[in-house]
Amino acid sequence: MDAIVQGIQELAGVRATLVFDMAGQLLCYRSDAGRDLSYLSRVSHTLVRVVESVGALHQDWNSVTAQFTGGQLLLRRLDAADNSRFAVLAIVTDTKLNGSLNDSVLGVAVGRLRAALEAHVAALRDDQRAQGAGSSAAVRPAEALGAVVAQPPIEPAGSKLNWTGFSPTNMGASSVAIADEASGLFLSRCTKALALCVGPMAKVFVKEVVRRLCPTQPFSMAESAALLDQIEVHIEDSEERAEFRKKVAGESSSHRDV
Repeated sequence: MDAIVQGIQELAGVRATLVFDMAGQLLCYRSDAGRDLSYLSRVSHTLVRVVESVGALHQDWNSVTAQFTGGQLLLRRLDAADNSRFAVLAIVTDTKLNGSLNDSVLGVAVGRLRAALEAHVAALRDDQRAQGAGSSAAVRPAEALGAVVAQPPIEPAGSKLNWTGFSPTNMGASSVAIADEASGLFLSRCTKALALCVGPMAKVFVKEVVRRLCPTQPFSMAESAALLDQIEVHIEDSEERAEFRKKVAGESSSHRDV
């Protein structure tokens, strides 16, 4: 999926390319400079309302093209085989868009994205059966679709999720610098607790918050309270927010006791 979205994004005139589910969760994204993950997440939630409005009038819709000052918005539906759920491809373009994004190119991209989503849904169902969950167990959209996000996966429990020690050379786009081991362990606990609420996007969200709080210095425990406050923005359900806090606090206590 990552390669498909990246290929669309590289076309002249494309400003942003998003794939999201109907809960507003970003499954994969690319954008030009100036648009961070929080901004794109807000966009995806707004587009969910747009799609719901379109669906209320045309239940079997497949595509929408909307013009706006300076560009256009293209929406393409990515159905699951059983039609029980779907994701959406959204492409934002500017006035410089040329013929490179024609119906043929877009059709191929949509077909490949649908195949990628279906393959992952099928794999998750096979895993459930292998684990004894039974063929009747439901695969939730956030689990089935969110797991294909083209971002670093959530590492197994017990790992430190590869946070890096601080140095001027490791402050790249894919890394987050930490002041000490305790700070790295805290970020790992936050990521694992958040993953229970939002899925594989958890580490991406945590990294975005850390970069916003500590743009020029390593993350330390002094910023832990502010970090938790900003992470909660990504958890819509109040009970899940409370559980997230409880999980982080509980694991923090266990770590201190060790």
